[in-house]
Amino acid sequence: MVAQGGSSATIDIANSFGRLNPVLSTAIGELTVNNAVFNKVPDLLAGPPTQVDELTWTVEFRQGVMFHDGAEMKASDFAFTVGLIQNPETASLFANFLTPIDGAEATGDYSATIHLNQPFGLLPERLFVMSVLPEATFNDKGMDRFNLEPIGTGPFAFQNMIAQDRVELSRNADYFVEGLPLLDSLTYREVPEASVRMANLVASQSDVMEQVPPESFDIFARAPGIIAGSGPSTRRAFIAFNCTKPPLDDARVRQALSYAIDRQAIIDTVLSGKGLSGNGSSIPPSMDNYNANADKYNYDPDMARALLSEAGAEGIKLELMAGSLKFLADTVTLIKPMVEAVGIETEIRLIEVEAGYQFVFDRTFDTYTTWGNTSALGSDIDIHTRWIYGPFIGRGDTLFGWGPHNGDIFEETHQTMNAAAASASADADERRAGYDQVQATVVDEAVEFVLYWPDNLGAWRDDISGYAPPIDDVIDASEIAKG
Repeated sequence: MVAQGGSSATIDIANSFGRLNPVLSTAIGELTVNNAVFNKVPDLLAGPPTQVDELTWTVEFRQGVMFHDGAEMKASDFAFTVGLIQNPETASLFANFLTPIDGAEATGDYSATIHLNQPFGLLPERLFVMSVLPEATFNDKGMDRFNLEPIGTGPFAFQNMIAQDRVELSRNADYFVEGLPLLDSLTYREVPEASVRMANLVASQSDVMEQVPPESFDIFARAPGIIAGSGPSTRRAFIAFNCTKPPLDDARVRQALSYAIDRQAIIDTVLSGKGLSGNGSSIPPSMDNYNANADKYNYDPDMARALLSEAGAEGIKLELMAGSLKFLADTVTLIKPMVEAVGIETEIRLIEVEAGYQFVFDRTFDTYTTWGNTSALGSDIDIHTRWIYGPFIGRGDTLFGWGPHNGDIFEETHQTMNAAAASASADADERRAGYDQVQATVVDEAVEFVLYWPDNLGAWRDDISGYAPPIDDVIDASEIAKG
């Protein structure tokens, strides 16, 4: 049951939304909408998962949780969703993170058993990557229609989507969390241009905007009727290296590029100083398992030249592909002369961020300056490491091509990941040591080079409460109120 009328809010987001199906969605805009329409599995449980033995866990679901079409959520819907993700025909990225799971079966209306194929101490955290889809409704709609007309259990129910423009949602009057959500309707608009997002907010045509440009933040914060706020972010800007393509298959060349870049100069210029320097690893500083000692790439052009000489890679030419978002374009523009100063000829190519990944998947790129935020999938340290540094199903190498062809270090690192993930929850020190080693290795190998972690800058009208810039970029609209 959905409610109509009453208070409403419009939120302008910088990112796109296309497939509103949590089995397939990976873009931040899609995850933001999904966060309103669906719940993560841990939120749907009556209590923590129970470990029966090394290879068996059980879960109990809340009773009385309703899908937006009026059907009650059952454990069988959970088992169906696990199978859907793991079905190769679905081509779900999340199948890569469910490999320790053999399957799930409903053992009652609200109880299910999860079978593992290896010990996996992080199973409770891993459930965060999944929502629950209604089996009967999904089968009735089919994948393509469900992607555009999702049915979930979340605080807001889907009403309408206009491609490349907006998604309209209504309050779920049967939401299982009493008193929430506070709004009766919510609209997310896709507004990639920061100047347009700012103009909309000033003119009261929107209520919240994300990603205020750093150079405009201080001035914008003084605008009448507007509140501007900042906080830490797990969003990272980074350079991905094609580890399959000579000369970038040689770690010394990737290391040389890392030494050639002055990260602080980029932060001062592109972010107006509002951000933290990266350390080469994709693990955000806000995570408990962040290894602050892994950094080794202080700005050192002489070291860069020496490594290029050692690798026999003087005078090479590289294409610097970058996302076309302004902060990425500004970043790669600064990187170009830094890299050329150590003897590498470069050419810049700007491309829409998602389109750039097709070149990544095809391995037809040299370097790609882009951004990402794996924290949108929770605080599971194994997700963070495996997303970037673990082999993907059907490929055998990582997202950016680091794999067995780069030497035994790849397999050794993968074994360390598996051992850390399998360790019992009580053995926190062993797990921490494992992930510290993984971070130190991937930084030394220069699998990717994290440039910076920008502060998360947002703004909202002064009649809005319950909003703050989220650390993981995924807005929780359930407690936002207007008036």
